[in-house]
Amino acid sequence: MEKKTEYYILTVKLEKNNYKLIILQDGLVIDESHQHGLTVAKYAALGKLYKHDSTALNVNKVCMVHYKEDRPSGKPWHKDDRNELQGYINTYLNEETINFPALIPGKRKREFELYDMDIHSKVVFEYLFNKRSHRWLDENVINISPEYSRGFQSMGILHYIGLRDTHRGIFNGISIEEAINILLPNKDRNIQYIVKTLSYSIELAYVQRYEEGGKESEEYPEGKEAYRIHRFRERNSKVTTEAKKAFKDKYGELFCEACGFNFEKIYGGRGKDFIEAHHTKPVSEMKEGEKTKIEDITLLCSNCHRMVHRSPSISIKELKKKLG
Repeated sequence: MEKKTEYYILTVKLEKNNYKLIILQDGLVIDESHQHGLTVAKYAALGKLYKHDSTALNVNKVCMVHYKEDRPSGKPWHKDDRNELQGYINTYLNEETINFPALIPGKRKREFELYDMDIHSKVVFEYLFNKRSHRWLDENVINISPEYSRGFQSMGILHYIGLRDTHRGIFNGISIEEAINILLPNKDRNIQYIVKTLSYSIELAYVQRYEEGGKESEEYPEGKEAYRIHRFRERNSKVTTEAKKAFKDKYGELFCEACGFNFEKIYGGRGKDFIEAHHTKPVSEMKEGEKTKIEDITLLCSNCHRMVHRSPSISIKELKKKLG
């Protein structure tokens, strides 16, 4: 007879990136809390469970189940398989920790308040994991000329949080989940904000090898780094917003320029103003410091965007031909 699982970890996505975390033992609730981000919720659960029962972190004694109503597959429930769960447990129990230097928060908050969480998350991730310079971040994340800004925009964001030169690249070589696990026990307000930005990055699938399995980045004609920069430019929220507005002003609605798919017509209010932005100008053709322009952006549905990037990449014109 199969042994009954003693502990259940249940996460429920409420809205945006907020999750309710419930831990059960033999069907009875032993802990409830709210967490920001799914990864944060998972590690918080393992920490709470470990304190409750140090023998509980065993795939034979616990399982992890997640409810997310807006899951793309249409199936709201997902149960982590044994390999996934074991990976989280191994990361949590990993004794090789990184000594994260103390933060030195700055008082100037102008640059921090000028940009939203989308920019914050990218700046923090690239700085901590990929050792990016302030100038690189200004050019490729914030999309402004480093000759003009000299890196002061991203530096202002990082310094206000407290991230300095000693933090640059400190998480290079480890996973974002491992980094969150290292930072999570520290209840410092700014440390928790860093955790929030990293969790946000995961929620947006920002760090999933750009994206969908990584093959596109490996076979992109101009190389991996060019692909990364290309995807950065597609994610620039300012130029994307402007491109969407210009398109809607002209046509009265947003639809895929390749196949004509309209998210609002299919999904109703949930799909209103939703469309993806594709950067049509190759990185090699862009001059140093050149900004992305609205005319460089083509609006595509998720499927067509994926098809354009799939190796070997093709132009929008070629894709339209294939669609007939």
